[in-house]
Amino acid sequence: MNQLLKTLSLYAIVSAVLISCSNKKETAKLPNDIPAAISVKGVSFQMSVVDPQSFAMGYTPQYAKVKGATIHQVILDGFAIGAIPVNKDLWKAVMGSEPRVSSSDNQSVVGITYNNCQKFLKKLSKLTGYAFRLPTEAEWEIASRSGKSKQTGTVYEYCSDRFAENYAPDMDANPQGPADGNEFVVRSPKERSGIAPTSKSGNIGLRVAVSLNKPYDKNEYSILTTSNQNRETGVLKSEVFSANGVPFKMIAVPGGKFEMGSTSEQANYGDKDEFPVHEVELDGFLLEESEVTAGLWYAVMGYFPFGNFKDYPNNPVVNVSWYDAQMFIMQLNKLTGRFFRLPTEAEWEFAARGGIRNSHYRFSGSNDIDYVSVYKATETAKVKSREPNELGIYDMSGNAWEWCEDFYGNYASGLQTNPTGPVKGDERITRGGSANSDWSACRVSNRSHLPASSVKSSFGFRLAI
Repeated sequence: MNQLLKTLSLYAIVSAVLISCSNKKETAKLPNDIPAAISVKGVSFQMSVVDPQSFAMGYTPQYAKVKGATIHQVILDGFAIGAIPVNKDLWKAVMGSEPRVSSSDNQSVVGITYNNCQKFLKKLSKLTGYAFRLPTEAEWEIASRSGKSKQTGTVYEYCSDRFAENYAPDMDANPQGPADGNEFVVRSPKERSGIAPTSKSGNIGLRVAVSLNKPYDKNEYSILTTSNQNRETGVLKSEVFSANGVPFKMIAVPGGKFEMGSTSEQANYGDKDEFPVHEVELDGFLLEESEVTAGLWYAVMGYFPFGNFKDYPNNPVVNVSWYDAQMFIMQLNKLTGRFFRLPTEAEWEFAARGGIRNSHYRFSGSNDIDYVSVYKATETAKVKSREPNELGIYDMSGNAWEWCEDFYGNYASGLQTNPTGPVKGDERITRGGSANSDWSACRVSNRSHLPASSVKSSFGFRLAI
């Protein structure tokens, strides 16, 4: 009998564990979609779906920097968020009593603690069958910037993340904030701050969020976090392409060998990271005749980056990060069915020097910088407004700094074949100098490097295949 009781007890324990695991698995299952309107005891509230995407976090809807933010790239799964903050009617329907405080202009619930929010969300989830939660800070920001969530007068809103001042690795997938901390994030479109979970304020409210079964594109994440090694194969020839009616030309750059780094024509102007001078051998590739223009950017992306581009469609597009350039390229590849990419640093320098037609100039196409370069100016100029280099490629000295594919790292000595830079790194390469630069930055061997999320009015790029 004792043995039978032991067996039955063990069976009950195992069954309980299996049932528990099954329930956990069912609870973790995410919905594929959510209704635009959800009703609780006769009170309806609106939900907006935000699709998976990557974006530069730390900007306001007007593309100014958020106070207290660190600019960094994030990639998010799709989610749903309340179109407006929780109001007093919804609070009463869920909690059974009026909130102690609501804002006078729109009746949004304020004057509640972070812990109060969690109690509300738990009850709302039970009533609706959806796992409601606070949005993460990244979700809150992109919803605000995209217009998926509307500000209705409440100054700040709670997020689920713990607060930290330096909170942002670059790049971050579905960030949820630091694991530890005594405060939680509260956000407005223009500012981020922190508050203790038991504190409250008359200008802090909340809105709800729900995770959806809409994962981000793993291939997109790979492109944004590695060095792209994919290359097209086929006959090497110059081609004219068109993206939504805007033409652009790609110049054939035959392969060959060259000396990379601060070679003799650079005199004593080379920085230490331009050494050692080393031999590089490259296969042939295509490189864009000029920098990507604002007009081409708009034709592909459907919007202009921050800045006044509308009247200057033939100027280089600037105010774009390395990540922005990659997002443009992914969209362009969908439109054309080709495999555009950023040039490697070695490809960029080889082409800037004139490839196999290298005349050993200090700048791209001449020793006279005024002949080939827009530099020491207040703003960029129309592309191809100076003379081309030996390959018929324009503006590789000056006008706009150009992002390259590579992570930044020190040069190695000895022959390098089709080098692609370090496998990992904290910064990406820019080359060529800009309209704002002094002449020395426009030298063909000069190197610059910044975090990939950097955005400046002098940063652009050109395409390679």
